[in-house]
Amino acid sequence: MNVLASTICTLFLAAPLGAQVLTVGPPGTGADFTDIQPAIDAAPGGATLILLPGSYAHFVLDKAVDVLGPGPELATVAATAADTSAVSVRDLAAGATVVVAGFTAVGGASTCEASFFTTGMCVPFIEVDGCLGRVVLQELVAESTQTPGPSGPPMRVTDSQDVHVYACQLEGEGHSGSTYPTVGLEVESSGLRLVDSSVRGGSGIHDAAPNTGDVGLLLSASSLELVRSSVLGGDGGSSSALGGFSGSAAPGLAAIFAEASTLRLLGGPGSLIQAGANACWSTGHCWDGSPALMLVAGSHATWTSAQALQGGEPSCSSSFGCPGFLAGPPFASDASSLVVENATSYPSLGSQAAGVAPGDPIQIDIDGEPGALVTLYWSPQLGPSLSLPGIDGEVVLDLGSVSQLGAHVLDPAGAAVQQVSTPPIPALVGLTAHLQGLQLGSHVGVSTPWLVFLR
Repeated sequence: MNVLASTICTLFLAAPLGAQVLTVGPPGTGADFTDIQPAIDAAPGGATLILLPGSYAHFVLDKAVDVLGPGPELATVAATAADTSAVSVRDLAAGATVVVAGFTAVGGASTCEASFFTTGMCVPFIEVDGCLGRVVLQELVAESTQTPGPSGPPMRVTDSQDVHVYACQLEGEGHSGSTYPTVGLEVESSGLRLVDSSVRGGSGIHDAAPNTGDVGLLLSASSLELVRSSVLGGDGGSSSALGGFSGSAAPGLAAIFAEASTLRLLGGPGSLIQAGANACWSTGHCWDGSPALMLVAGSHATWTSAQALQGGEPSCSSSFGCPGFLAGPPFASDASSLVVENATSYPSLGSQAAGVAPGDPIQIDIDGEPGALVTLYWSPQLGPSLSLPGIDGEVVLDLGSVSQLGAHVLDPAGAAVQQVSTPPIPALVGLTAHLQGLQLGSHVGVSTPWLVFLR
């Protein structure tokens, strides 16, 4: 066993083992419970629920209980009633932390029409609301049973100041006619870290009554830190001469629309913020492309040059063309808002898998400034957010249990890989490892956190 594996074993074995671990699985599996909500109701604070592969009903989580699934391809949590979220995390007390990870969340039927124009009115598939504590959502995929048909957004975060979304896939529904496409992610009066995730606004469907696309990420009075993630606006729809519409087309919308919000767009591998494309048809319906990022009402964005911002494509027409129409700009803002660009290379972390079985290896991908030294730290739990003098970013690891995992000088591409091992001890299932990297180079800063867990 190498030194790094010994470190992982020591830290996992030193982690608190008093927390109760309960299993949830279909009938006949021998699990402690057959559905999630009864397990939450019975579990004490600090417990962990391990989901076995299977299908489960929606749940509401309002206490410090972790829910760890086997992966989105193996477990599904579905809303069983109209206008009900598949996952609702609410009213978490200050100082508490919950982790919800590893399954597909399936939204139910909705009686409203979610869109950029009706934000906040429709029930989302995944909801975080009124949480004073920290909420970590990882490796979740949001899907809808309504295709086509009205549906809420894949995720909404409201009145919650410390929400981390890692490795999630959130794609708004595409609709037409009187049913509008949906925003991919709505955030209101909240603080959000979005890491290694993909978010997309719904696109207008190509039929007799096409709609515009919708915004990928909608922010209102909120803060956002975006790393290693793609956010795409929905494409516009188009029609042929059907149902009385003679070859109409609709524009795509911005990837991010921010109102009275603060954004840190930190780049990293796979990062892309791109507006939806305008639709094309055989008549001269023409628009300029939409901006990738739209800021209003005193919003402020810091944009590193490592973060790709791409405006939407302008309309086209096979018959008449759209001369003089332009692709969308990287960003646009009103007079009260500001976008600041810098050349800083921020450190970031990611991994191929969020959860692994005891004994399985973990590969941690590290990125940042070429030639910089990045030291990787981890702790079994998170602590309060700390801003330290001379260090860009917030330290969120628990300083009482933090330990060094390794150190790397980044290669000319600004990358390194940390290979780690976990102890092959089944009793450790349910334990979590939170990681951050400290970069020492021309820029001194900490990465956004990352999470791996044993399942």
